[in-house]
Amino acid sequence: MAQAKAHTNNLPETVVSVAVDQPGELVGSLAQVGQTIAEALDELLSRTWG
Repeated sequence: MAQAKAHTNNLPETVVSVAVDQPGELVGSLAQVGQTIAEALDELLSRTWG
């Protein structure tokens, strides 16, 4: 099985700020899937920097 080449770009990481006093209307929550998201990110990052 051939392995795909990792895509890399030379774009700088960007940090943005969001005013917490004016976030807008609540449209949903990720609270119930938070652990699943954390595990998926952990697996992704482990494979990247393994």
